[in-house]
Amino acid sequence: MQKVLDIVITAFSFIAAYHIKLHALPQIFRGLITRPNYYIVLLLIIISYYVAFQWVGMYLSYRSKPFSQFFLRVLKSCFIG
Repeated sequence: MQKVLDIVITAFSFIAAYHIKLHALPQIFRGLITRPNYYIVLLLIIISYYVAFQWVGMYLSYRSKPFSQFFLRVLKSCFIG
C-alpha cells in the first residue's frame, strides 16, 4: 500500500507542477518546451524513486527504530532518486 501511495503522490505532484507551470504562473514564467514527452519523464522519475526507495530500505518496518533513523533514510532515498 505504501508503494502505491508513493507512486500516486509522485505522479500527482509531477502533473500538478506541469499544469501550474503551463497555466497558472505569470506570463513571463509560463510555458514549457514541447520536445520531451513529459509522461516519459514522469515514468523515469517513478522508476528511479521506486528503485531508490527499495535500495535504501524505505519500506521496512520502523516500529522499533528512532525517528532520526527513519528521517535519514528518507533523506538518503530522496537524494539518490
